[in-house]
Amino acid sequence: GGGAEGGGGPGTAPENKEKFMSFLSFYLRKLRRLKQAEDLEQGSLELIGGQVVDLCELYHLVEAKGGPDKMASSRHWKSVLAELRLCGSGNKREEQAGADSLKRVYMDLLAPCRNETWDEGELQRAVINAEQNLGEVHLIDLMKAGLIKAGDACVLTVTRRR
Repeated sequence: GGGAEGGGGPGTAPENKEKFMSFLSFYLRKLRRLKQAEDLEQGSLELIGGQVVDLCELYHLVEAKGGPDKMASSRHWKSVLAELRLCGSGNKREEQAGADSLKRVYMDLLAPCRNETWDEGELQRAVINAEQNLGEVHLIDLMKAGLIKAGDACVLTVTRRR
């Protein structure tokens, strides 16, 4: 039975939302997508049909279905939409639009992180390597100073600087 192929980097993404979001924020910064990382850290969330998309749950649902490659048809995205309880109207056109938005959110924010490590030790090393290249990454400074571990709940508030 099943080999270890396909599962991206070492470790599985944390189920814990705060921990997941801090990893995600770090990877977006690493990809130089600072605006998106800052939006996430400041709690501005993706909405579909006026409801917040749970990025952690979305990531895990897509992984459970075999990853984005197995999600070829919009039927798959509609089923995830339903599992996230993001479409209540029963209106076919809204449902299709919702599925398209969900796919866009996933591909934009989550797909780039699939091949990254979710292992905290590896992340710590990546953090130290990335520090020179990224310039001002508040999350990294805090982690290096040992003030937070990857995934502490305070990540999302402490990193805000005004």
